[in-house]
Amino acid sequence: MNKKQKLVLLICLILVSGCKSLFQTNKAVETPKGEAKFLELYYINSEGERIERVKRKQSVQLVVISENMVGKKIDVDFSDEDILYKYKNKLLKKRLIKGLEVTADTFYIPLLAVSHFYNRKRR
Repeated sequence: MNKKQKLVLLICLILVSGCKSLFQTNKAVETPKGEAKFLELYYINSEGERIERVKRKQSVQLVVISENMVGKKIDVDFSDEDILYKYKNKLLKKRLIKGLEVTADTFYIPLLAVSHFYNRKRR
């Protein structure tokens, strides 16, 4: 091998080893995900209008707007509501949907308001 060939080989080795280290450096760089949180919850009626108060026998959707929650499972608690709901044709007797998977940053939970809930305390 003459000097020219050795020099070309040396340059190729330097370039290849430099490229490998560049690729390894790029692989290690990741953008951190932000904090998982809920941004907003509200009801909409069948026309897609935002409503403040749900009426008995009304079909509604609970709109959940979140950030960095996709893929997580949540429990939706309706115990503060004065309405009993049906979810997927099942009455929510315990007023809770357990293990609901968040599929998008904005997702909709279809509900049917069945009746008013009265918390009767025994005396």
